[in-house]
Amino acid sequence: NVSHELRTPLTVIRGYTEAIVDGTVDDRQQIDSFLHLVRDEAVRLERLIKSLLELSRLQASSSSFVTTSLDLQEIADHVLQLIKPLAESKHIDIRLHTSPNLPPVQGSRDRLIQLLLILMDNAVKYTLSHGTVTLRLQQETPDSLLCSVQDTGVGIPAEDLPYIWERFYKVDKSHQNDEGGAGLGLAIARQIIDQHKATVQVSSQLGQGTLIELHFPISNQA
Repeated sequence: NVSHELRTPLTVIRGYTEAIVDGTVDDRQQIDSFLHLVRDEAVRLERLIKSLLELSRLQASSSSFVTTSLDLQEIADHVLQLIKPLAESKHIDIRLHTSPNLPPVQGSRDRLIQLLLILMDNAVKYTLSHGTVTLRLQQETPDSLLCSVQDTGVGIPAEDLPYIWERFYKVDKSHQNDEGGAGLGLAIARQIIDQHKATVQVSSQLGQGTLIELHFPISNQA
C-alpha cells in the first residue's frame, strides 16, 4: 500500500518533468500547467510522508504515553476555532452542545486536539454546502464521557464501515487525489483513540450523514 501511494505522485512528477526537460513540451502555457501539476503532486507526496511518520510516531510512543487530567470542553472550543474557516468557506453550520460541569478526562491535549480535528475536518469535507456538523459532549455514565461528531453529509456505505479505520482505505475513490490524502487520517485517529483507552462507534446512512461516538473514561485525578 505504501509503495503504491508513493509511486503514483512520483510517476506524475517524473513524467511531466521529463516532458519539459527533453523538449517534448515547449509551449510556455503548457509548461506552466505541467509545473503546477508537479507542485501539487509534490505537496501531496509531502502530506503522505508526514502522515506516515505521524502514524509511526504514534505507534512507537504507545508504551510511553504521558497523560494529564484535561477539560475536553476547552479542547472542543479550541478545535471549533481551528475548523471554523473551513466550515465558513463551505457555508456549513458548526454547532457545539455540551452538558454543564463535565468531568475531566485523562489524556494528551495535543493528541485530543489532533483527534477532534481529524473527525471534524472529515465531517466538514463530506458535508454539502449549507449542511450542519455538530460536536456534542456529555457525561453518559459515572465512569465515561461521550464525545460525538455528527454531520449531515453524504454518508458511508454499510459495506465500507468495517474498514474505515484501516490505513489507506478510501470510501470514495474519487477523493483519492484531493485534500483527503492517502486515507491515513482515520488510522491516525484510531491510534489516538486506543492510546486514550477510549472506544468508538460509527453509524451512517447514505445521503443523511454520519455519527461518530467516542466514549472516554473519566479521569480519577483532580
